[in-house]
Amino acid sequence: MKAADGVVRFGEWLPDLPDYENPGLTEALNVLPTNRVYRSFATMKTSGTATGFRVRGALIATDPTTGSPYWYVGGTNTLMVAAENDSPGPWTTLNGAIANSLGGLYSWRFAQFDEFLIAGTSGHLPQVQTVGSVSVFTTLASIGTVNAAREVAVVNRFVVVGGFDLARARVQWSAIDDPRNWPTPGTSTAQSLQSGEQTLDMNYGDIMRIVDLGQYALIFQKRAITRMTYVGGNVVFQFETMDYEHGTMSPDSVVVIGRLAYFVDYSGFYVTDGVQTRAIGYGKVDNYFRRTLGEDNQPGGEYVYAQIYGAADKASKCIYWCYQTSGSSTANAAASDALIIYNYEEGRFTRATDSVEVLVGAEIQGTRRSFVRGFKAQVAGGYLDDTILTDTQSYNAAVIETAEIGYVAGGNAFLQGLAPVVTGMNTVTGLNVAVRYRSDLSSTPALTDTGTSSPTTRLPFVNFRREARYHSARITINGRFEAAIGLQYQVKKGSPV
Repeated sequence: MKAADGVVRFGEWLPDLPDYENPGLTEALNVLPTNRVYRSFATMKTSGTATGFRVRGALIATDPTTGSPYWYVGGTNTLMVAAENDSPGPWTTLNGAIANSLGGLYSWRFAQFDEFLIAGTSGHLPQVQTVGSVSVFTTLASIGTVNAAREVAVVNRFVVVGGFDLARARVQWSAIDDPRNWPTPGTSTAQSLQSGEQTLDMNYGDIMRIVDLGQYALIFQKRAITRMTYVGGNVVFQFETMDYEHGTMSPDSVVVIGRLAYFVDYSGFYVTDGVQTRAIGYGKVDNYFRRTLGEDNQPGGEYVYAQIYGAADKASKCIYWCYQTSGSSTANAAASDALIIYNYEEGRFTRATDSVEVLVGAEIQGTRRSFVRGFKAQVAGGYLDDTILTDTQSYNAAVIETAEIGYVAGGNAFLQGLAPVVTGMNTVTGLNVAVRYRSDLSSTPALTDTGTSSPTTRLPFVNFRREARYHSARITINGRFEAAIGLQYQVKKGSPV
């Protein structure tokens, strides 16, 4: 944190670094990191008709004929659809042959190929339905056979499935331009239609996710990432493992932005372009995330990793990851209680609290509308998108804490007062400031009584008149605001140490 002319601008949230001389913030709770400032974070607005079950995967698909968007959701043994609008519903059941219950480690994966909406998960043969129709789901393969697999994706002009129940490191792809044609791999028919299969090294674990980055696809195993590139001919696809150190246990954490894939690994947050993998949370939030992740809520922690969902809101340039914390009251339940938020343009993190089961990023084809939809138990869901959040929404208290610094080198500082620099506060119901202070780094910081700032008046400063060697500030904002920018401070030299 840099001070100049009595003004301290809020830096990025860096909870993994010590409080003392932290170059950023030690807390950034219930705020969005956007446009180099912090904006209020609204909890989910519930809307529409409840699905009536725990959502285990969702996607928005567009009817290529009419341009109308539809939401598809999956449950333990149910697939449903509803027209997309600000209040989705009613939901129509399209189960077809779906009967088996879905295991706790799995979710539905959806992908759209032209007019077809394809759904896959463990324990079920891949299914297909025509977007915009009232037809139920039916078995994807109308020619040949494709077995039950946890992953489905569209790569180039192929449908690719992977992570088979009986071959967890294998991928298989359809005939080119024909998603319902699945000839037996290795036959002359398959070769003529460019259909085939590939088995990866099982030493790196199950196939967890397949995503398309345009020039190639990426296959995430638990401990490796493989690039899948279309080359045509008899080979069809070339497979090259580009990362033997990182993978994911959280298939729904993978978020694609252009030709980059952001994901959660055992050790933290990463991004890859299919050529190299780069840490984005190291020295920032990785330790905090691992420390608060509720692995103790589930045997082996696998269910907690499986419940991490990620989604991007391209309007705010933010990725949201929801997860269950170790202190969550929802231990062994479905809902997550916390969010990690990452601005992928600015490289800054924040955190928030909200109850959510599934996050889904969506774009309406033919429009510039981008948003994030959240689902939680027995509720249809709510937007985290800024475009429809209004002053009537609920805003959890925003908390920003600054680094601990010594204003005076080698001596005490007399902190007279602090004034938060916050704009767009017409609906803010409270703006409070507190100061932590101590005289040496081995002591526990004391906390002053909280004072109230009135930035709309000529007297925004909260008077503390506190002398100590080290000080930090905590700002709490209740309500909606446009930008939390920084602090003004009044300080003078105190007594020698």
